[in-house]
Amino acid sequence: ADFSLNLPATVLTKGCYELMFDGAFNLKKAPKLPAVELKPNCYSGMFLYCGKLQKAPELPAEVLADSCYSRMFFRCTDLQDAPVLPAEILAKSCYSSMFSGCTDLQKAPELPAEVLADGCYSGMFENCSNLVVVSELPAKNLAKGCYKKMFYNCKKLDSLSVAFESFTREDL
Repeated sequence: ADFSLNLPATVLTKGCYELMFDGAFNLKKAPKLPAVELKPNCYSGMFLYCGKLQKAPELPAEVLADSCYSRMFFRCTDLQDAPVLPAEILAKSCYSSMFSGCTDLQKAPELPAEVLADGCYSGMFENCSNLVVVSELPAKNLAKGCYKKMFYNCKKLDSLSVAFESFTREDL
C-alpha cells in the first residue's frame, strides 16, 4: 500500500525533521517539503538509508541554515533525480554529505552559489560511483573545507569546471 504524507510547514525549527525516515529502506515516495525558512539541522539525515527512494522532493529554500541538508539523502542508493538547489548564499555544512552513497545518481544538480561557507559542500557526492555530470562550480572565493571530499570516490566523473583560480589545502 502506497501512502501519502503531507508536511506542509513553510517555516521550520531546529532539527524538526532530522532523521525522520532514517532506515525506512522501502520508502519510495518522499513527501512534499515546501519550507522556505530553514533552521539548523532541520532536514539533516531525513531520508538516511532510504534505499528505494528514487526521486528527491523539491527543496525551494533560497536561504540556508547550518547543516540544514546534511546527510539528507545519505545512502539512498536508488536515488536518480536530485532536486534543484537554488540557494546562492550557503551556510556552514549546509550540503555536507547530502547525496553521499547515492550510487544510482548520475547527474548532480546545478550549484549556483557564489558565496560559500565552511564545509558547505564537504562530502556532498562522496561515493556516488555513477556520477558523470556536474555543472561548473562558480564561486571565486573559497571557505575552509568547502570542497573537502565533495567528489571523493566518484569513479566515473572525469572532468570538473571551476571558477576559482587558486586554493589552499584548507579549502579542500
